[in-house]
Amino acid sequence: MTFKNFRNLIPFAWLIIAILLIDQVTKLLVMDFLGVEGNSLKLLPIFNLTLVFNPGVSFGMLVSLGKWGPYILTALSVTMVVFLLAWLKNTVVCIERIALSIIIGGAIGNIIDRLRLGKVVDFIDFYINNHHWPAFNFADAMICIGVFLLLWSQLSTHRSEKNSA
Repeated sequence: MTFKNFRNLIPFAWLIIAILLIDQVTKLLVMDFLGVEGNSLKLLPIFNLTLVFNPGVSFGMLVSLGKWGPYILTALSVTMVVFLLAWLKNTVVCIERIALSIIIGGAIGNIIDRLRLGKVVDFIDFYINNHHWPAFNFADAMICIGVFLLLWSQLSTHRSEKNSA
């Protein structure tokens, strides 16, 4: 990798760091403010801050992995981050770099939770009446947005290649 190529990645490194910092600060603030798992603060008729510790992955999946769960999930997450970093280094498409940076920042945020607590801190609680969407955090939202951008980029590229053929 040349110095010029490395310099081109600096803004994306800052994006990863910004997402990571926002994620960790929001989690620390919510844990400090709400204190105990299950405590909740109603902010809007459809939105609460509710402290939840998730030992699994999205929507509480893979909780059944037992005491080895956090280690297995951390190893899988670290492997995925390494893969995404390699992809980030090799792609030249700006929207892909943004998407990958957003995903990496969110993934590292959740990895830090698993290493520090053995579970991920969730707190964003949307609901209608008594039907609650599973709680999530800033990192989860960034991962979803990044995946959406990545898919959109891939579909747009595929569509334009198909039209030019």
